[in-house]
Formats: sequence, C-alpha cells, structure tokens
Amino acid sequence: MMQESKPYADALYELSRDEGISREILTDLDRTLAVFRETPGYGKLLSEPALSKAERCGLLAEAFRGQVHIYTLNFLRILTERGLIGGLSDCAARFRERYNEDNGIAEASVVSAVPLTEDERARLLRKLTEITGKRIALREETDPKLLGGIRLSIENREFDGSVRGRIQELSRILRETTV
Repeated sequence: MMQESKPYADALYELSRDEGISREILTDLDRTLAVFRETPGYGKLLSEPALSKAERCGLLAEAFRGQVHIYTLNFLRILTERGLIGGLSDCAARFRERYNEDNGIAEASVVSAVPLTEDERARLLRKLTEITGKRIALREETDPKLLGGIRLSIENREFDGSVRGRIQELSRILRETTV
C-alpha cells in the first residue's frame, strides 16, 4: 500500500464505522474501483497536472454525485487534491481489511478445475468457518489446467490440493531423490 494513502483509508474507515455506514462505504469503494477499471484513463485524467484541482474535483462530482455516499465522494476529492488517487485500490484494500477484521470475516479464494457444486461450496464454507471461526467471503475461479482438486487461499495461507499440484510435488521429490 502506498504509505501516504494509508492514513486516509484508516480515517475513512473509522469515520464510517462510527457512523454505522462502513458496509455502504465499502460497497461505494468497490463500485468506484469498477469505474476506474472500466475506464483506465479516468485515473490518469484525475492526476493530470494540466487540470486544476477544482476541475479534477468537478469531474469526480460529475461522475459520482448521487451515486456514492458524500463521505466517499469527499474521500475521492481528498485523494485527488493530494495527488494520491493512484492509491485508491490500496485504500480500498486497507478499508476492506479493517472492515473484515471488525466483522469477523475471512476472505478466501478457491480455484477448481470445474465449478463447485452447491454441496461442495457449502461443505467448503462450513469447514473454513469451523477452522477460522469467522464468516467466509468466498471468491471462486475455475482453471481446467488443475485437472482436479482445488487450490485454496485464505488469510495469507495457500493450500494446493489440486491434481496438478500433487504431480508437481511428486516430480520435485523424484528430482531431489538420489538413487
């Protein structure tokens, strides 16, 4: 994370938590990031020194007024005015980290060769909840190269139970084994 923008993310989180609107602001940040991803030149435009700060903030107001909470809009303005709008994704990640911590949520990512069935998803969520003691926010991906099994990432830990991972591990062991 850009160290300069971390205090801004923390301040926004604390304000929204105190006001009881942290979930709304988190949703706003996700929505805002989606706009920035869909329009990559927008972030560059907001950093353009040829435009005055007032013009750049005007562009933000035009795009987001009525679409996001006033706190979110003001946050975007502050980042823009201070030349930190490039750190928005880092700010959103920090905000989400604080939100998840305060709300007992663990983010997990699962990659499987084929989409999980409802039963598999439910069993995985139950097991992860049991292990972590937290609610799980699960993001799913498919990758046919895995051949079978799953690759799981949760709370900065990686678990590879895929067929491909097991083959690679077996291959590594065989290479290191001397006869």
